[in-house]
Amino acid sequence: MLIMKLPTLTLVILFAGLGPIKGQEITGRWHSADSTRTYRVYEKQDLSEAVLESSARITDKPGALILSLVEKKNTAHYRGIIHSADGEMLTTVKITLKGDVMKLRLRRFLMPAVIKWYRVEEGD
Repeated sequence: MLIMKLPTLTLVILFAGLGPIKGQEITGRWHSADSTRTYRVYEKQDLSEAVLESSARITDKPGALILSLVEKKNTAHYRGIIHSADGEMLTTVKITLKGDVMKLRLRRFLMPAVIKWYRVEEGD
């Protein structure tokens, strides 16, 4: 009887030793795929927002709101609003994380689009 319970007991001990399992967070600094833009994602009350921190593009204004009303829907994704850098267009966005890559899925002119942001290592 003890032999049959041994695998279950082993799994319980392993998971107890891991401590709390935490999902990935979107807060921090991120850059665009071509590295021309850097974004800062931060928490504001119970939601998250992102602003354009810096840009190599002449028409971009640092401090522009890029993501707003971002909330964690479950451990796999977030939902919110994405704003164009000029602030003239906005649409809903679904955000998923895989390692140091943030995928932002949105609809543009009836076609889905995926934008990727990459986590900026601290010290860069």
